[in-house]
Order: sequence, then C-alpha cells, then structure tokens
Amino acid sequence: MRNICFICAAALIILGGVGYFAWESIGASKQSVTAAIPAFVGIPMLIGGLISLKNNMLGIHIAVTFSLLGALAGLGRLIPSAIKGDLDGPAPKLVAAMTVICLVFTVMAVRSFIAAGGRLIPGKGGSTKHSCRGRGYARGRQTLEGRGRDFMMAALGMR
Repeated sequence: MRNICFICAAALIILGGVGYFAWESIGASKQSVTAAIPAFVGIPMLIGGLISLKNNMLGIHIAVTFSLLGALAGLGRLIPSAIKGDLDGPAPKLVAAMTVICLVFTVMAVRSFIAAGGRLIPGKGGSTKHSCRGRGYARGRQTLEGRGRDFMMAALGMR
C-alpha cells in the first residue's frame, strides 16, 4: 500500500505542477493557484507515505484521509459543473484527473484496511495469536464479535 501511496502522491504533485507551471500549454487563459490544488493534496499524501516508513498504519491513514478529502473536493467541483454543462477547458480535466487518482487510492486503501481487519479480528479467519495481544483477551475467552453482540444486547435492554 505504501508504494501505491507514493505513486499516487507523485502523480498528484506532477498534475498540480503541470496545471500551475504549464498553464499556457494546456490551454488556460491565465495562471492560477487553484490549478496547483492536486499538488496541495499530493504533498500531505507523500508526507503520510513517508510517515508510513516508520509507522505503517498511521502514515497510510494520514494519506487516505487527504486522498478522501481530495476526492470529495473534486466531486464537489465536478458535479455542479456537469449539471451546468460547463466541462470545457483544462480546469475540469485537471479536477477529474485528481478525483480519479484520489478515488482509486481511497478505494484501494479501504479494501486493504478491510483485509487487514479480517486478519486481526478473532473469528474472521485471522490468527488470534496477534489480534489478542495487549488487549486483555486470553485464548478461550469470548471473541471481539461476542463482546460486541453482548454490549449491543445490553444497550438495547434485551439482556
């Protein structure tokens, strides 16, 4: 996941650099700081990727947070523009590229988190050896799923 983070962050930084520095060659009428927004999303993703070299879980979560924000920002710009029918010019293309990159990374990261969660939760096909360490759950005791079910039943007054 870390390598994909670096690739997506680099793609966003390059996309923002092209939008800001090569504005004439892509057909923009003037140079604008907003053209560098993909780089503003890519730099924190890159920082998250660098943090993941020391602490994988924290770094990737930082990166996916900024990726999700980038995807939502892109969709927030694209959907109204599409409704108005104003998708001409380089700006919507840059926003669409940023949105696609961010969405792809976010979906891949979420799938990775779900797969890792299945390996960490007892009863989900993963090893209980690593999942119970440091959490006060000894082997032979109730699994996390059972505790959650008991908690919900007690909260709903069914127990």
